[in-house]
Amino acid sequence: MLASLLLPLLTALGSGPGSGVEPVLALEQAGHDEAALEMAQTLCQEAPGSPLPHLEAARLGLKLGRDTAFIDAHLKAAQRLGPDNPRVRYLSALVKEGQGDDAAARVLYLEAVSLRSGYTEARTRLAAMGMRRKDWALAETQLRALIAAGDHTAGRRMQLARVLEDASKLPAAEAVLLKLHREDRANASVTAALSDFYMRHDRMKESLALLSTQQTKKLRPLQPSRR
Repeated sequence: MLASLLLPLLTALGSGPGSGVEPVLALEQAGHDEAALEMAQTLCQEAPGSPLPHLEAARLGLKLGRDTAFIDAHLKAAQRLGPDNPRVRYLSALVKEGQGDDAAARVLYLEAVSLRSGYTEARTRLAAMGMRRKDWALAETQLRALIAAGDHTAGRRMQLARVLEDASKLPAAEAVLLKLHREDRANASVTAALSDFYMRHDRMKESLALLSTQQTKKLRPLQPSRR
């Protein structure tokens, strides 16, 4: 069964035997998650010195809703084989967060980003956790790191502005929103966010002045019907 699925997939990927976990990824990309997990477990036996098949087995186990004992067994094996691999911490943190143990998850996510500073998935989870638990310092640190790493989207920066506002850092929050507005005056979401900020802080005049500058889309004049 696995062989018949893998041969065309590996040919398409240009991968061959000994190419690590590519067979697992190929099966998953083709929509064969159960077969991908089976392949990951097979590779755990065929490459007993590598943590990567165990990490893929744990990840797919999470995705497919396998029990915690199954996932933990693979994570412990990966930890033993690759003690400094940040993905071990990240996946372990996902397990802890899913169990409602945010304190343990936070420690593991922080270990992951200490091992790989550009681990955006871990920083994103930490930022979300900080916002959820009203830990504004944690959320601000992670959002700033994500922005510094290249995530300059308006949504991410508006998140930062709201965190700064909730942390009572009003000048800093306003500065983030003003910079966004200067860069993209046509963005209605940014304009609305800045206007709402002013309204929340009893600066109605500034809010109204901002809204009055919004460009309204002109409707195309109606043409006489030819019918």
